[in-house]
Amino acid sequence: MNFTDEQVIRIREWAQQTSNLSNLQTQINAIYNLHLTYMEVRFLLDDLGLALKKVESKPTANSNAEQEGELIEEGGSGFSVTVDPVTKPGALINGQVIFSDCQKAAWHLDELGRLGLKPQQLGYRPSQEDLVHFQEEVQKHLTQLSQRNTLGF
Repeated sequence: MNFTDEQVIRIREWAQQTSNLSNLQTQINAIYNLHLTYMEVRFLLDDLGLALKKVESKPTANSNAEQEGELIEEGGSGFSVTVDPVTKPGALINGQVIFSDCQKAAWHLDELGRLGLKPQQLGYRPSQEDLVHFQEEVQKHLTQLSQRNTLGF
């Protein structure tokens, strides 16, 4: 597909203004009446040497947790819950948790809604308060994820 210099300039501007490829696809469709697939828009960006706007992330006190996955919540005493970017087989969602006593564990939610923990230290059991906090944070994340999927984000 050949674009004029003017069209390339506009596409470049749009790419710099959005961090979402779907938004760019919609813009091209609306303005130029071109029904490009998502992959075609991706190839177009590559062919033109363009990149989408980078999303700036705010630094947090727990940068290690962010490197492992998405940071859900960080409490006052080192408590944090992260979601792994790749879902393990048999799980709907999984991640890591650091409890208030700095003990770490892997967690997962299976298809039957069962929440499982696998602590790094053999025999470790988190406090009841930490378990409640952990379950609340996972529930908050699931609600946000559900809302994003419902709204199409």
